Amino acid sequence: MGSSRAAALWRPIRSAVNFAFGIVWTLLCYVIVSLALLVPSRGWLSNFLVRVFWVRGFFAFCRIRLRSSGLENLPRGPCIMMCNHQSHIDILAIFGSNPVNLRFVAKKELFYIPFFGWYLWYAGYIPIDRGHREKAIRSLDRAADKIRRGISIVTFPEGTRSPDGNIQAFKKGPFMLALKSGVPVVPVAIYGSRDILPKKSLAIRPGTIRVRYGPPVLPQGTSNEERDRLMAEIDRRIREQFESLKANQTKGA
Repeated sequence: MGSSRAAALWRPIRSAVNFAFGIVWTLLCYVIVSLALLVPSRGWLSNFLVRVFWVRGFFAFCRIRLRSSGLENLPRGPCIMMCNHQSHIDILAIFGSNPVNLRFVAKKELFYIPFFGWYLWYAGYIPIDRGHREKAIRSLDRAADKIRRGISIVTFPEGTRSPDGNIQAFKKGPFMLALKSGVPVVPVAIYGSRDILPKKSLAIRPGTIRVRYGPPVLPQGTSNEERDRLMAEIDRRIREQFESLKANQTKGA
């Protein structure tokens, strides 16, 4: 009884410490990574430092384990990774689980977060205004330009974090980008991040995040029918991968 009561008292304290550490660590890494952006490397150096310092340091302190599978499915050239969205921490999970030089398409509100958002602007990440169609189309054009320059793009086709842990309906925008660029689309399932940092919460808890990269799908043409076909196929694959990760978590694998 005493130990469980002590654990219950300690849990919010630990979450607050994790959150405070995250702010300080992000500030420190912002300085280091921003300096790295001055070195001509097409973003490889800054991506590497984000993975090594920011993600690994933050996850180690907060006792967050990251497990990835299916990395052999990542193409040699640029691709579009489409992921389900459970938590703000999904961004770190993608960064930390693969070695690809990538940029995110993310909602514009993230770009106004001190230090974190400033880095996103400075490093060439792509804000998208979901409430303004013309601005959203311009954002997709910017993403397509980065793909042409050999940089992979990460998108969350649900458009926002899941409120209940279930995968939500996909938006058409990311699939328009896929048809415009013609590069392989990699379905990515993320499981466990919602338990660590739920939507509308600042409490960061220890746990395990699992990320699975599925075999890529190559767009065939640019028609609306192809867009819908691709969207249905990626939706199906992400859901299958998600359920597989969920089953493995339940088994303790």
